[in-house]
Amino acid sequence: MVYRGKPSKGCRNCRQRHIKCDETRPHCKACTRTKRICPGYLDSFELMLRDHTASFKKSSTSTSSTLGTKSSPGTSGYSPSSTSSQVLSTISAKDFISAWPPPMAPADFYQPMEHTVIPLWFNSYLYLPQELHIRNGFMDVLPSLYAKVKSGSHLHLILRLVNDPQLTLYPQDFMATKLWENPMKAHLKGAVALLNDRKSKNSETPVSPFLEHTVQTQIIKSSRGMAGQTVRTTEVWPLAQPCNRPTAKSLLSSITSGIVLLRSSWESMLSNPPDEIQAALILKKATEVDIDLVSWTYQVPPHWKPVAASIIPQPVRDAGIWKNRCDCYPDIWITANMNTARDCRILVHNIMLGCLRLLPSADPDGSQAATMRSTIRRLADDICASIPYVLGNQQESVRMNPGNIVYPFSESRPVTSTHIHAAPLHGAWQLFTPLRNLQNPDLGLPPEQVAWARKQMERVLTIYFQR
Repeated sequence: MVYRGKPSKGCRNCRQRHIKCDETRPHCKACTRTKRICPGYLDSFELMLRDHTASFKKSSTSTSSTLGTKSSPGTSGYSPSSTSSQVLSTISAKDFISAWPPPMAPADFYQPMEHTVIPLWFNSYLYLPQELHIRNGFMDVLPSLYAKVKSGSHLHLILRLVNDPQLTLYPQDFMATKLWENPMKAHLKGAVALLNDRKSKNSETPVSPFLEHTVQTQIIKSSRGMAGQTVRTTEVWPLAQPCNRPTAKSLLSSITSGIVLLRSSWESMLSNPPDEIQAALILKKATEVDIDLVSWTYQVPPHWKPVAASIIPQPVRDAGIWKNRCDCYPDIWITANMNTARDCRILVHNIMLGCLRLLPSADPDGSQAATMRSTIRRLADDICASIPYVLGNQQESVRMNPGNIVYPFSESRPVTSTHIHAAPLHGAWQLFTPLRNLQNPDLGLPPEQVAWARKQMERVLTIYFQR
């Protein structure tokens, strides 16, 4: 017999039979000798949390049977003890256990939906581990602003409109987003006007730097690629001034702010008769921006550099992979910054190619143009190689179950829990702008690569809009 004073480490069969278990793995000899299926062994933590369900059922059964036999025959009239004994005798132990405690929830269990959904949204989109020097713009101050919202303020009215169940019946806003009527630029123009008004009134607040950085980032984002007109910048540009201790993110924001003016100059030149002098000036400015972007790629921290994936699961390959290549990064925010630099370089090289067409004497043998086209293809391949890492095999919204998505990885870059939770929520949105710009026919990419990018764009739209 085993010592009953402490939990036995033997298998479940030996502990139930109260015999000595030799703890042979994977099956003890006692179970093997008696031809029983050995259920295995519990770890030390499970031994500390002993299961008393069986003993509780046994004691409840014996208690109910004892109470049932205490009712004396021949007694008449009302007796609380006899009545309770009769009731207990008609209820089995199993029913008694399943019905106790009664199904009563705490008074504050059923809370309003916004009290649950809003904290869940903050935890899913804001409070995720990421690089310390990477910020989310206005999203970083959104929790504090939401906590201090006053009745009647603009934010309070917006929240009421969003939470209004009657307004959700009108599909105009959703269809405008789904059909890509580009409402973002309209909001961005309004934000630029508000910032200009705040600058003129000197109404600076602690939140102003975050809002200025956000508006600047969105203006730069809308200027990448050649689709549509450039949004007019604020009166003071760039908005976010260089900080005392620049980081890789702030340096990239400062460099890419130059592409807004570069593209505006390019659009202005195209709207007028060709001017070789202006084309030469734009070519010079584009070359300077490209040199700054190349220098930035050498200044980023070493762990920002991509690593080729050594394991690419088959579901990821089925979802889409370009040229059998996949690169892994520390997280999706670093991936987004690297793709931003690549996307901006593609725009710059595309403008440089346009300038060379207007300046035949600047490239008589066409070697510079050939080098620029090769650079555009290489940058496009780098963007395509990051897509499997960001999306994995995701084909639709995860609906709070990200564990079913698999991702490629390498020995030095395993899949982290942060990536599993953050990538399904943020990843596809970060890929939208690069994928849209890769479909520009002026880039001269191979038709099969453009078709692949278009298919991945459909995948992104399906993830967010369930098309």
